[in-house]
Amino acid sequence: MIKKLVVFVTFFVFLTACKEKSKTPTAIKQDPAVPIEITVIALDTTTRFIEVNGVVMSKDFVSIQPEISGRITYLNIPEGKYVAQGTILAKIFDSDLQAQLKKQEAQLKLNILNEERLKKLLAIDATTQNEYDIAVTAIESSKADIEYTQSLISKTIIKAPFSGYIGNKNISIGAYVTPLTIMADFEGANGKILDADLPAKYLTSIKLGDTVKISVEGNPNQSFATVFSIEPAINKNSQNVKLRCRLNSVFKSGSFVKAVIETNKNDAIIFVPSSVIIPEGNFKKIACIKNNKPEFVFVETGYRTDKNVEIKKGLFIGDTIVTIGSLYLRPNSKISISKVTSLKNLIQ
Repeated sequence: MIKKLVVFVTFFVFLTACKEKSKTPTAIKQDPAVPIEITVIALDTTTRFIEVNGVVMSKDFVSIQPEISGRITYLNIPEGKYVAQGTILAKIFDSDLQAQLKKQEAQLKLNILNEERLKKLLAIDATTQNEYDIAVTAIESSKADIEYTQSLISKTIIKAPFSGYIGNKNISIGAYVTPLTIMADFEGANGKILDADLPAKYLTSIKLGDTVKISVEGNPNQSFATVFSIEPAINKNSQNVKLRCRLNSVFKSGSFVKAVIETNKNDAIIFVPSSVIIPEGNFKKIACIKNNKPEFVFVETGYRTDKNVEIKKGLFIGDTIVTIGSLYLRPNSKISISKVTSLKNLIQ
């Protein structure tokens, strides 16, 4: 009996405790504050750059082609080697022209003798002035024939037009060539140039003598070039202007390079780190802090660098933006500012 009483009392106490506990109001759960880092918008004075594609070329470049047709009797094309100006590269068969020249020289001698004889006869009125004039004309005609033949003979000798490096030969000795035959390409040793297409809207931002940074994919080293020619006409199809720059270092001809050109130097603009931009469909927004609450502002961006972006619309001087933690924010989120960073330090 006593045991039953003890069990009953224990059960009653337990039941009462449960009822009291059920009457206690449940604590309201609250979201923790989101830790964020912020910065304050200020104007930045910066130099803008644009990047255009360019092609490296030799300052002097020609394709070695004969001026007359004929068979190659001598060939001196040291492929890939340096060749001084005036070096004989090839010779075309000229025996027929040499024979023709001898014949014309003999004819000239005969015409000179005939002119001298007629001159003496004219002095004693033994011939007419007309006969003498014909003899003088024959001399001039022979001289012209000789000069023409000599010019053809000179064209049978093909020389290096300037000092440079010769490419691979396309013919062998004994080959028959014409003026359309490209025997080899010849590249001058007087440096390289860069041709780049600049959008016409940036034409006022560059002038002769400006420096252009050059980079090649896969090569970490930067080189420089100097603008020495700006084409006066704008290409009507591409709306680009051709720039020609003198390279300060050696690149292979035909290399495609990227030319970085300064434009709008020292413009005052709003720059922010590109990491603060939140894409949303076709729009972009940035998390701002206003009245100690997060607010998402749509912005319009402009000029970009590898780390930063220009804000053209949406932000004003003195606005506070979130630099770290914006992905965890909601319009009514509580915030906890863990760090305030200078904008200047962020966009360096």
